[in-house]
Amino acid sequence: MSFSRALNPVRGLRFHLLDWPRSQRSGALIALPVFSSAAGAARSPLILRLLQTAAALLSLFVPAACGYTAAYAPGGAGYGLEGSILVQEPSDHDEFIFVTRLEERLGRPQGARYQLTYSIETGTESAGRTAEQEITRFIVNGVARFQITDAVAGRVVHSGTVENLTSYSAAIPFASSRAATRDAIERLMVILADQVVVRILASYRDWEE
Repeated sequence: MSFSRALNPVRGLRFHLLDWPRSQRSGALIALPVFSSAAGAARSPLILRLLQTAAALLSLFVPAACGYTAAYAPGGAGYGLEGSILVQEPSDHDEFIFVTRLEERLGRPQGARYQLTYSIETGTESAGRTAEQEITRFIVNGVARFQITDAVAGRVVHSGTVENLTSYSAAIPFASSRAATRDAIERLMVILADQVVVRILASYRDWEE
């Protein structure tokens, strides 16, 4: 299912940040709030969500040497959670990338108490144009909706929606464009999975209440 969304003021900046190599992506996301104006954030709910996500990601990636506790270590936000979530089986390549990233971050399920189900929507739209109205860039939007169920208690303990985007240049040959499209979608799946993990870790302590 495809969808479209109006362009927002910081997309030009996000193009550059989200096109970084995967090894640098977390740093790029963390850097985003530094370049986003407070006035722009106040006008855009999407920017506010990005700022909240970046702050949460920063708390996960700060080294333990700086005095912070690792997420899954005793006292960490996710202590006892690693390996306890069984993620819904993927049905296509995009979902496979999404699920693989979730399991990398949450651990492979072992006697999982919780079950995570999800649905993902993506859509592509044109962005930059030249003075002659030729398209210079494409945006790939993505929305992931998820729900976590306690299989023991038989109740939903958490649910939510995350969204983000990546982009790629239109000024490349057709064959390269197909590869660029695939890469942009795969990067998007990783970003969405990371956002889901942030939501999970932020809410985990409330699941028993």
